[in-house]
Amino acid sequence: AEENTLTIEDGTATNAIGAKTKAGRAYKNKSILLGGSVTNNLVGAESASGAAEENTAVVTGGTALHAMGAHTTLAGDATENHAVISGGTVTGSLKGAQSAGKAAKNTVEVKGGNLSGASVMGAEAVGDAEKNSVTITVTPTSNAVTIITGAHSTGGSAVNNTVDVNAAVTGKIIGGSTDSAGLDAIDNIVNVKADVTGDVYGGHAVRASLRNIVNIADGVTVTGHVYG
Repeated sequence: AEENTLTIEDGTATNAIGAKTKAGRAYKNKSILLGGSVTNNLVGAESASGAAEENTAVVTGGTALHAMGAHTTLAGDATENHAVISGGTVTGSLKGAQSAGKAAKNTVEVKGGNLSGASVMGAEAVGDAEKNSVTITVTPTSNAVTIITGAHSTGGSAVNNTVDVNAAVTGKIIGGSTDSAGLDAIDNIVNVKADVTGDVYGGHAVRASLRNIVNIADGVTVTGHVYG
């Protein structure tokens, strides 16, 4: 499935998916929410067991429960997918990718909108999560997010993920995290260049956090605890 686009201007849909494939590659597909309501998932592309690459979800208006650039549901890696919000509302989660395999180089950009109560992740993966990122460029109109993380892995390592805070935000911020008892959070970075209300972690792991970094710019206030 390649280069398909879904645009929603009004009305209601349960799920809105730019393209869907059972076992093939999902490549350069896009979902755009301009208005209306998506009561479950807005997804750039979904693949059951193939790779998902360079897909995008864009929210400029309307409301979605979850928005993600790509979703691999049974197997397959997610690479270079993107989610962007500049208006509208996401109430559940905003992710560059949700991967049943590995996730690499996926991104989220927050340029406004309403994210109250949502989680924001560059990627969430069952396998390793590497080089994913979240960038906050404009403070959301309602910005009390639950968590912002460059990437989270449920069964692999979290390596070289990044969160860049360039506009004020509220919520827990983590460069990269893993739930795996046998793997680590390594070389993740949080760059704080605007005020944060919440705790900030370079990395978070069950076993070991190694060489994670939090950089806080001069004059910035973090109302919470900071952990490398």
